[in-house]
Amino acid sequence: MNCDEIEWLFILDPIGDKEISEVENIFGIKFPNDYKECIKKYHGGSPKLSCFDFKERKGAVFNNLLSFEPNDKYDYIVKIRNIVEGMVECIYPFAADPFGNFICFDYRDGKNKSPKVVFWDHEIAYVCHICDSFTELISKLYKHE
Repeated sequence: MNCDEIEWLFILDPIGDKEISEVENIFGIKFPNDYKECIKKYHGGSPKLSCFDFKERKGAVFNNLLSFEPNDKYDYIVKIRNIVEGMVECIYPFAADPFGNFICFDYRDGKNKSPKVVFWDHEIAYVCHICDSFTELISKLYKHE
């Protein structure tokens, strides 16, 4: 499954390569192409299929993609990265859950390598591996019963 195969709600104004490049330059990384294609179409959106499982955690929630709009006072991707206490170096949030946690790209293996996808638990400043790519994360999404 890819981004176009699921329904997205609450999508913000579209963004393009310019906005993505600006954030990549601030972070000093290159986002994966599958994520970039998704964020251009579904900027800030919430997937209708919003639950996913990883490790021993069942029913984690993908609430929304973070915003690339600097005027977004709650979900601006750069602001989130800068204000989250204890955020591990080379971990970059791209989506939020409804509880103050983030789904992030993990570049600890190198900023020129494809990042893994991890869950950042803000209460214990803990990173847990979810999967190996953005597309794999999207394929894990299911509807909460």
